[in-house]
Amino acid sequence: MNTFKIQVIVVQKRMEIQIRKVKLEVFWLICTAFGAFVFLLPIKIYQIQYPFWISNVCYIFGAITCSRWFFLWKYTPYAWNIPLKIAFIGILFIAFILGFDRFHHFKYLINDIGIQELVQHLPVQEQDKLAMFIRSEMIFWATAFFGSTIVLVPKIFWSIWKQVNRNEV
Repeated sequence: MNTFKIQVIVVQKRMEIQIRKVKLEVFWLICTAFGAFVFLLPIKIYQIQYPFWISNVCYIFGAITCSRWFFLWKYTPYAWNIPLKIAFIGILFIAFILGFDRFHHFKYLINDIGIQELVQHLPVQEQDKLAMFIRSEMIFWATAFFGSTIVLVPKIFWSIWKQVNRNEV
């Protein structure tokens, strides 16, 4: 009877830890959403017809989340779930390809059309500042997204190997 009670207590503690990890993950996602809102706020304030909203938000979410997972993987709620890790690898691969395609479209806008087309309704003094902001911000987050997805895939493979061979993540 005592071993049964101990097992129940251990399972309850593990569930409590898992619930805390899920709550922490949700908290991080909310913080990331707030950060994306803050970074993209100048574009919204100046009412720019920006065709890269979704890809820019995805870059911000992806860069912050993948960077966080790279450094704090063992504290995520899915660190012990091998099928989910394999799914993440596939999702990261697809996201990288789609993100690269969207970044190519952004480079086309910069090189062939020009960002000035997006900000031409603004006063001349603010056009250059905002065009530089849009260009720098998009390139920064896209580069951070690409880099973090590239380094996260080997980290997940390493985590799977450690889980199978050493029973740790």
